[in-house]
Amino acid sequence: MKTVHLIQHTHWDREWYFTENDSKVVLYYFMLDLITRLEQDEALGPFILDGQTVMLEDFLQVAPEYRSRLQKLIADGRVLIGPWYTQSDFLVVGAESITRNLLIGLADCKAWGSYMPVGYVPDSFGQSAQLPMFLSEFAIDSAVLWRGWCEHDVPTSEFCWQAQGGQQVFTAVLPWGYGCAKWLPTASQELAEKLPPILEKQGRFSATNHLLLPNGNDQSPFEFAVPGALEKLNASQSEYHFRRSSFSDFFAALRAEERDLPVLRGELLSPKYMRIHRGIFSTRMDIKQLNASLEQFVSQTLEPLLVLSWRLGLPYPQQAVECIWREAMQSHAHDSIGGCNSDRVNQMVKGRLQSGKESAEQLFDLNMKMLAEGITASQQGKKIVVFNPLPARRDAQVSLTLYTPEEDFRIVDGEGNPCRWQLLREEPQDMSLVVQELSNSTTTTWYRKCHILLEAKVLPACGYQTFYLQEGEAAGFDKPSGEMDCLENAWLRLEHKAGELTLTDKRTGEVYPHILRLVDGEDAGDNYNYSPPGG
Repeated sequence: MKTVHLIQHTHWDREWYFTENDSKVVLYYFMLDLITRLEQDEALGPFILDGQTVMLEDFLQVAPEYRSRLQKLIADGRVLIGPWYTQSDFLVVGAESITRNLLIGLADCKAWGSYMPVGYVPDSFGQSAQLPMFLSEFAIDSAVLWRGWCEHDVPTSEFCWQAQGGQQVFTAVLPWGYGCAKWLPTASQELAEKLPPILEKQGRFSATNHLLLPNGNDQSPFEFAVPGALEKLNASQSEYHFRRSSFSDFFAALRAEERDLPVLRGELLSPKYMRIHRGIFSTRMDIKQLNASLEQFVSQTLEPLLVLSWRLGLPYPQQAVECIWREAMQSHAHDSIGGCNSDRVNQMVKGRLQSGKESAEQLFDLNMKMLAEGITASQQGKKIVVFNPLPARRDAQVSLTLYTPEEDFRIVDGEGNPCRWQLLREEPQDMSLVVQELSNSTTTTWYRKCHILLEAKVLPACGYQTFYLQEGEAAGFDKPSGEMDCLENAWLRLEHKAGELTLTDKRTGEVYPHILRLVDGEDAGDNYNYSPPGG
């Protein structure tokens, strides 16, 4: 006899062809129904809230009075939450975002008193080879997946998945998706007729006599009558034994059988049984680029600076930084970051990322100003503090925006040595729009707004160096001379002629003409996938 583990759940797309505002309204009524039915019948549950705690956050925004009732259900193991904050696409976002997703999701679970110790990834468009590493680092030793698997990668739907560093998780795949047993009838005869083909497919690749039966779908309500209907089937047939279960109970049953499962090393990107939408990598590149910029700025520039400032006695704005990450990860949900949404949703996704970038840049600017105020000047002039977030000493070209009334100026280092810089562009600036004290002035004060590239030498590892703007002084270096349509160093020469770029490898003499050409072509596909234009 095979044991069928009934997994009752909902898959909650926070936004997609509908907005997050739409889904929050539906979530309110969904959660009220779930809480009420679980409270009315002690035999019901457990129910999985899609493995993401942002659902709880959204619900409490509109129904905070339900917190204690929901918390009891979670503490009793009848509502299963976490471990993620949002259900991301793990091939699109950066590694630090995956780490923060688990870090914040598990922190939320701790506040609620319990968590589901399973890396549940029902709808990522393919699976990263390093996901076992991320899960293992948070002491999560099992995972449940949908997209990307086929028997040519690993022959069974249960296997040991191993990351490059050797970390591994016990993994089960839902070959036919998280909704393969949705909308089950509750009349005994109808249920007895509908289940056999579903269970045959579920068991086709199974390594054991334990089968998963996921009962739920996108934004689907609690099918509260299904457990009772399955109990009746237990009495009328002997091929399957149905039980209310969880992923943790399923893995415990598999481990008890002590089977030698196959080992998989690598990513899962097969489209054999389900679409993996690789086209989303190039959908809405404005969203992808903004997200990459935000991830890199917060993790590689802002947070190292905040640690340095904290060591020097300034407060660390932990909650403010967490709010930036939360806002970013609300845009990391698989549909959101994929860009495969309605135009209105894509505007909201981009808006959250822009909001996070503004907050991060303001935190950075204020901390740099506070840091600069504590630095004792060694030269005359206005201080320019350049921060190096990398763990190695380096030279760098730094983009700066300067405001000056003078025609000439120079920039010197802490020893008074002139530094080289290049003026990229400039425009006149009404300073009443920059300096609040001038906003009520009856006269207009005009400055030059100069965008320059500063050659900053010997920046200390994870530290800063102070430069000084000396106005009214000559730059202190000769202007560059030579060809204006050429870039050249010891190894390469790049020439621009007649609208084309030619690259020469000076070491080998190899010439690469017509590089970086733009091709204007039609995409006849949809918001997921590229399709060539029709004949």
